[in-house]
Amino acid sequence: MKIIYALIFFIITSNSYAQKEPINLIDSVLNDLKINKTECLTKFILEQKISNYESIILIPRIAEKDEEGMILDAILTIVDNETGKIESEFSKKECWYSDAIRLANIQIIYNPYLIYRFSETIGILVTYYGSSRVYPYTSTELTLFERQEKSINRILIDYPIYTSNGDNDINGKGLYEEHYKFIRPEVDYKMEFYDLIITELIIKTENSHIAEKIIEKFENKEILKYENGEYKSVL
Repeated sequence: MKIIYALIFFIITSNSYAQKEPINLIDSVLNDLKINKTECLTKFILEQKISNYESIILIPRIAEKDEEGMILDAILTIVDNETGKIESEFSKKECWYSDAIRLANIQIIYNPYLIYRFSETIGILVTYYGSSRVYPYTSTELTLFERQEKSINRILIDYPIYTSNGDNDINGKGLYEEHYKFIRPEVDYKMEFYDLIITELIIKTENSHIAEKIIEKFENKEILKYENGEYKSVL
């Protein structure tokens, strides 16, 4: 009987060792690219699973840093979930900054817009905050990428989809202007890349300690067309 128990224990133990531990995808990418984690802005190293087979890894590498702020290189990869192998990659020096206008957040959005029938896109949203209480400032910028086999191509660069500017006086009264941009692909199967139709909503408000009052609200239209590898405005 003891022999049977020992045999069962051996089989269970062997099976547990045979099962591979999940790989740390971020560490795997850093090792492959020979980047030390201390070289990066670690709070914004991001991992996002996009299927059972692949994940996106974003690495903001510090290019320059001083008392006034920093400049970041961007490394964007799609990796195999099981092996950690890099399947597709984009890298660019000096993509983002953080100074008096502070880099507050980075977010990944997968397949946010269809740019042609079978496109695979990645959006990176970068949010900045201004430090002034008298002239507050916030912005969120979209950089859009298209995946093409082993390459990830940047096709829209630092496009502001939200901005807010303020002007406050010493009595706590302020004027604010906000811009919201909504993106809609214009599907046309005859085109290599669809146009992106932009609706911009602009809201001007007057703030006080008592209430907020909208003093003006209107819309603008804009079209982004794909030309020479990049989307550009054709107002």
